[in-house]
Amino acid sequence: MNKNKKVLSASRIKTLEDCSWKYWCNYHEKVPQTQNDGACRGTVCHTIFEHLLLSKHRKHFDAIMKAGNTGGSGAVLRMIRMLLKKGGCFCEENYEMCVDMVYVGLNADFFGKGGVVDKPEIRFTIKNKNPEYEIMGFIDK
Repeated sequence: MNKNKKVLSASRIKTLEDCSWKYWCNYHEKVPQTQNDGACRGTVCHTIFEHLLLSKHRKHFDAIMKAGNTGGSGAVLRMIRMLLKKGGCFCEENYEMCVDMVYVGLNADFFGKGGVVDKPEIRFTIKNKNPEYEIMGFIDK
């Protein structure tokens, strides 16, 4: 693969659209990025949802739905806390927001009635010859 070839993603395109200097710093100069609390909470919830899609973790989904809140699964609560700490954004407010967001996400037809969920996300690549470019991304469930 050509070292100078840039593969675009939705986030790279959005960064470039928002601020060309930020794009240059992030993707050319490789300046380390810090994550804001909102992005951190989103990453935590996304990770929880991916795990709960696995059939071996269905018991946690069922326990949460039976309890009517995320507290129905102590394991999920511990995982939220651990992921927030790992992401460097743990505080009680972020923890409570993630606990609430996970329940809302699970309570909104999480498994999709009548549908089949085989993977939490699907990777795609779009290649164009003229002009030459490549876009890569993921589509979440």
